[in-house]
Amino acid sequence: MLRIFVLTLLLVCTLGGQAFGQGAAAVSATYPPDIQKIKDRGQLVVAMLARDLIPMFMSDSNGKLYGNDVDLAKAIADALGVGLTFDRSAQTFNGVVDIVASGQADIGLSALSRTLARAERVQFSRPYVVLRPVLILNRISATKYNLDGSLPRMASFNGLVGAPKGNAYLDFAKKVSPKATIVEFSDWHETFRAVAEGRVAAIFGDEVGVKNSLVRFPEHSVELSTSPIDNPAMADNLSIAVNSQSVHLLGFINLYLDMNYPTRKADDLLRIYAPYYKK
Repeated sequence: MLRIFVLTLLLVCTLGGQAFGQGAAAVSATYPPDIQKIKDRGQLVVAMLARDLIPMFMSDSNGKLYGNDVDLAKAIADALGVGLTFDRSAQTFNGVVDIVASGQADIGLSALSRTLARAERVQFSRPYVVLRPVLILNRISATKYNLDGSLPRMASFNGLVGAPKGNAYLDFAKKVSPKATIVEFSDWHETFRAVAEGRVAAIFGDEVGVKNSLVRFPEHSVELSTSPIDNPAMADNLSIAVNSQSVHLLGFINLYLDMNYPTRKADDLLRIYAPYYKK
């Protein structure tokens, strides 16, 4: 009798273990809808600005992408166990947000500044890069209008301030210089040239963008003065845009960043990617 009981118990444990194992396998193969969609596709689709931005995303003569944001996108795709596809159809940073909001891309990883207007349409990860805003003044205009590089003076300035279309610094300029006339330009490089040539008195940008422009147009350095804004409340927090429906993907990205990616600053980027400024 005891032998029969023992054999029965072993049979129950064996079948129970198999059932548990099958149940665990079923659970492990089931993902929330936003993650499952990426797994089924086998690709993480990343929206990125069409124009290169050193050192965040660049392409070589063969069209191969590299840079800080490209490396991070590859790491996230690897962590998800899928491949990677870039959508570089966006002509502006707001255009990158549009692509993510519409569901054409899973995420936007493109040196995107977090803004309230953008957050109405997409979710944002915690910042992966934090940059200081920089005020750039045309020296002649600064003398003419008594602009000393301070924010209080810019708040009362009623002249011309430039900003690129579809860029977070367009809203930043309106906020910091509410009395100024904001002149919009097609892109950052045109905006930079405008202040260098005196078509506007001032512009705002981030540390990396300013560095890039001074490297690309060194002849303009004598015409301009730069004043970094050391106010943490005004810092430019670059974050990953995620579709509003992709709650689990956002959680996955935030956990990945917390575990693997300490927030970088301008000095970190310029040190890590220094060779790209010598090409």
